[in-house]
Amino acid sequence: MKISLVNPPSPPGYTANRGFMGEFGMLHFAGGTILPPHNLLLLAGMAKDIAELQFLDAVALRADESAVIEHVAGFNPDIIFVNTSTPTAEEDCSLGKKLKSRLGAHLVYMGPHAVYTAREIFEKTGAEYILINNTPEVVKALIERLSLSVYHSFPGVYCYNSGKIEGEPVSGYDIEHFPFPAWGYAALEKYFYLYTSEYPYATMLSSIGCLFRCKFCPYPVAVQSRFAAMSAERIISEMQFLKSLGVKMILFRDALFTAEKKRIYRMCELMLEQKIGLLWRCETSIDCVDEQLLQKMAQSGCRGINFGIESVVPEVAGQMNCESKRKDLSMTKKIFRACRSLGIETFAFFIHGLPNDTRETIESNVRFAIELGPDHVQFSIVTPFPGTELYAIAQKENLLIEKTWHKFSSLEPVMATRFLSTSDIARLNKWAYRRFFIRPSRILKECRHPGRLLRRAITYLHWLKR
Repeated sequence: MKISLVNPPSPPGYTANRGFMGEFGMLHFAGGTILPPHNLLLLAGMAKDIAELQFLDAVALRADESAVIEHVAGFNPDIIFVNTSTPTAEEDCSLGKKLKSRLGAHLVYMGPHAVYTAREIFEKTGAEYILINNTPEVVKALIERLSLSVYHSFPGVYCYNSGKIEGEPVSGYDIEHFPFPAWGYAALEKYFYLYTSEYPYATMLSSIGCLFRCKFCPYPVAVQSRFAAMSAERIISEMQFLKSLGVKMILFRDALFTAEKKRIYRMCELMLEQKIGLLWRCETSIDCVDEQLLQKMAQSGCRGINFGIESVVPEVAGQMNCESKRKDLSMTKKIFRACRSLGIETFAFFIHGLPNDTRETIESNVRFAIELGPDHVQFSIVTPFPGTELYAIAQKENLLIEKTWHKFSSLEPVMATRFLSTSDIARLNKWAYRRFFIRPSRILKECRHPGRLLRRAITYLHWLKR
């Protein structure tokens, strides 16, 4: 049995990072971050002992569609898994359809966009299955069925029979016993992260889901399962494996890395006891850290934390069910000061274009960002990914202006607010970046990191041209 695992090419002028936004994906301007396709590497780890694999990351290799087709044709697989995302859905469907037409192989799509737009994927591509849950049991059962040309649904996949979509997600994940991602198939030197200078780097996923239920957030709907996490001991085991491959920095892709503080505190203790010596970065919420934990994280090699602040305005955050993440703004400032004193870089995430956003609420976010003084800031334009509550709200209230998937890139607004048009949102978001970065004190701070400043300036100029 021969299986091709394909991460399709990026659209011209962009880098498609299908692993961001809970694997709904986002686009970066060419020259920015290149994220390893963690879900494909994990699938490779599950399948490598039962099949001969071809791993083809067209994003990292900068290969175009024709090159991918020739590479896959040369391998002549029995099964092709195609990774997909919302902003690249049209291109991903086109590639899969061409591969199936030329090779006659079984075709499987993966990624939450495929799950929530299953009928569209099946009808456009002729795929036999869509993988809902990327777990060892589901993957092995799917490969076994396809080896026998059996097309029946079972928990963890969707199947298309006589115009009817059949299947359902599994009820839970045993992430503790997942195999390690098969990093041996990846060219580690090809991956780049804008906010680190430690290479090579790799990604880890130590938990799935999120304890919060923000209406715009793609993470909970992507996994269709309750929050689940691996033990500190299991994390250390995977870290040791990555260290043996020469990895210098780990980027944890958990939506809420410190949701269980005791687990992370124990992980940090083990890192120090066993002298792991790796640097690492993560993402979490202000509510889920304290100064004692931050100190232990810094001691064990944490060099950066992404904090989801979203909106500082109660009327905006509360309507999206993320008021609990906002907490007391004085606590947010306290945590950022603690990180600064410990040498942990801070990244503040704000979201603009939520249904109750106005010019004044966006200005409030920017004022607070300036007061907060993070090392990095991101003013995201909200994207209502299919399956999220925000997508349903946008449809119900006729706020969804753009309905072609390639616009769902997180680079431009696809929905209006109750008070702002999409052009208003785009204009205000550009103003937010200018207001934050074009200040003497900020420019001086950025000049301390000339390489990063140059990359950021190029990306920013690309963005302003839009």
